[in-house]
Amino acid sequence: MLNYTEIMTNLPFYSPEYAREVVSPLETTYGERLLDLLVDPIVTEEIDSGNVTLAMVRPGLMDETTLDGPDGEVAFALESAIERLGILAKFSVCFDQEALDEFYSGGPREIQIEKPAERLGHKNRWDEFSGIIVGNPTTVLLLHSDTGDAIDKWRDQVGFWNIEDEEKKNPNTIRGRFGVSNYNNLVHGSDSPDAVKREADILLRLMLRSQK
Repeated sequence: MLNYTEIMTNLPFYSPEYAREVVSPLETTYGERLLDLLVDPIVTEEIDSGNVTLAMVRPGLMDETTLDGPDGEVAFALESAIERLGILAKFSVCFDQEALDEFYSGGPREIQIEKPAERLGHKNRWDEFSGIIVGNPTTVLLLHSDTGDAIDKWRDQVGFWNIEDEEKKNPNTIRGRFGVSNYNNLVHGSDSPDAVKREADILLRLMLRSQK
């Protein structure tokens, strides 16, 4: 099991200055340690044990939540609402279309292609969603629990994807408390250990590709 206290004490993984950076900090000491962390077999074991999950705070938040302020401030406020989980690592990425297509392939992307856009100016919901995400900074967090329930703890806090469904909208969740429409449902959470590993790998390759 990871010694979370030791990691947080000795490695600067939790660094607010990287919350909404446009370029991931791979050419720094932090970046080197982050890359080591993402490929560390011990972290993979922790993911398989359910102790680590992957969370994202989406871009384009200004005027899209119940909170006031610019994108970076709102993103930090959403992150600060996370409870009962430690932050093992925090960094940011700018998705390109290739990474976004791969990240949401196998169902979510295909479903959104068939849906109409929430607002005018886009051919479908996927086109609209891509316009929000691609090229804009997304905050990524690896969240840690030492009781094997990191995925469930985070997804319980995320809330139902359809913010506009009043019957399923829970005001005690991040989406239910801060979301205003399905145009941007604010946050993402992996749904299984395999998904955590798959999504982390896509993000790792995206970061390496962006440095070339």
